[in-house]
Amino acid sequence: MRDAVILPDPTETILTASTIQAWHFYAQIVSEQHSVYLQVWRPTSPDSDHYTLVGQTHIHPSELRFHELVLSADQFVRTESGDVLGLFFPKYNPIGWSAVPCVNPLQRYRFVETPDEVVVGKTLHFKTSTSAVDACRQYSLKALFGESSWRNII
Repeated sequence: MRDAVILPDPTETILTASTIQAWHFYAQIVSEQHSVYLQVWRPTSPDSDHYTLVGQTHIHPSELRFHELVLSADQFVRTESGDVLGLFFPKYNPIGWSAVPCVNPLQRYRFVETPDEVVVGKTLHFKTSTSAVDACRQYSLKALFGESSWRNII
């Protein structure tokens, strides 16, 4: 799949309001055509296929390896309970992933192919992957959270 937004596991939600201060990921491919936006999506309602983009970080890895990307304070991504991590790759995905067994059909990845635009505040309708062998995926992507000190700013 290319030019797509993916929610690797929509059941793996963020548990509490916090702030993403860094990302961990493994780049398995590097080239001019392999860049990705590491994202946070918020469902519009509990059982909806519509999600709103609440934050993202663009990366263009230049090395095949594990990366830790520490964000500056103005790049932090604020999250709420129920948000999910996602990826948008305008051309090809550089982030490694493996197919894993689905425990529940709700774990199947969700996707949007060739979205018109992917900007913070935009709501998209996601499709659910079929019951293929790779319907459930584990991506080499983790968000590192800090305290939600932004709530205390007046």
